[in-house]
Amino acid sequence: MFAYAIERELQDHIVANFSDFFDFRYVGQEVKVKDLRGLTVDLVGEDDKTVYLIELKRDIVDISTINQIRRYLKKYISSSGKDVIGIVAAPEIKESARLSINPDEHIQLVELKNVKYNKKEVRIKGISFTKEMLDKVDNYRRYEPGIPSRSNAIRELIRLGYEAHKNKDSVGREN
Repeated sequence: MFAYAIERELQDHIVANFSDFFDFRYVGQEVKVKDLRGLTVDLVGEDDKTVYLIELKRDIVDISTINQIRRYLKKYISSSGKDVIGIVAAPEIKESARLSINPDEHIQLVELKNVKYNKKEVRIKGISFTKEMLDKVDNYRRYEPGIPSRSNAIRELIRLGYEAHKNKDSVGREN
């Protein structure tokens, strides 16, 4: 089970394991589509006959997500002449979202398996690192199994540092 705290981590996981989730080719992530006036589509895929615009949600698909993919489909025009299908994917899909799709719309719903949104994690924006610090994090990553993402490596290094600090405190170190 892959656990994540932010949508971008889910995106990266799906890109790294694209064929486990979809049966067409991966084209791109955060793709700016000129017909969408600067908006970006989370993921784009294609096969011989179809372009797939994929909107991911970290937790639940609701009617607003269906309306979002409708806007994308309305604005997107395939320059290749291929059909265009919108896919909305998340670990959970509300029944009201399922019922809001008309049979003639080119929208598919994908309930993602083996992924879990970790609501207990909090993302802190605005943290900056010196190049030297990032080099040290990247060096740590090189020696870890599976080469973790930078964010996962930083989490693990913080956890290890906290454990080391806690162990020192328990043997009589002054605070």
